[in-house]
Amino acid sequence: MLVKTASDGLKPLNDAAKGFVLDLGVLRLSIAGLDEKGMDMTDPFKGYQLGASARMLDLQILPTKLLKDSLPEDAAKNLPSSLAQLSLGEQVARAYAPEGGVECGTTAPPTTAPPGGGEQPGVPDKLAQTSAAYSAVPMFWTGTAMLLAGVVLVAALPGRRRFGTATVTPPVKPSPHPRD
Repeated sequence: MLVKTASDGLKPLNDAAKGFVLDLGVLRLSIAGLDEKGMDMTDPFKGYQLGASARMLDLQILPTKLLKDSLPEDAAKNLPSSLAQLSLGEQVARAYAPEGGVECGTTAPPTTAPPGGGEQPGVPDKLAQTSAAYSAVPMFWTGTAMLLAGVVLVAALPGRRRFGTATVTPPVKPSPHPRD
């Protein structure tokens, strides 16, 4: 794995930079963990797949990594990585490359001129919505407006209690001669 730095360019990622792992048998705590996997693929095309996942914090309860070695192959194949897992700050990246690589770009300029509006042919009108981040901004502003409206309502409406003018009433003493 290579890491891009501002001064040195690309340099290999050593084991010290991969994070801290505390393995207690029942619990596995990993801080700044990085997992990288690569394999040859034949579906959907012949080529190579590379994937990596990085986590700021990863807590696994009853990790099953050691159990996979002692179980039969068919049972170990369907075994999860742990009984329970909590990950914070997880980022996953995958890339597929066909055998022989990919050629990008063209060597000849386009022979057709763009339509009258100056738009390139084949450009979509609207891009695909790929995550929930598109709805996060309207939800933020809606929540902000509702909070502001609540503050204005609380400040504008008269309260049932007065603040700052608390009166203390003396406790009631029972009569020494109660009436029957």
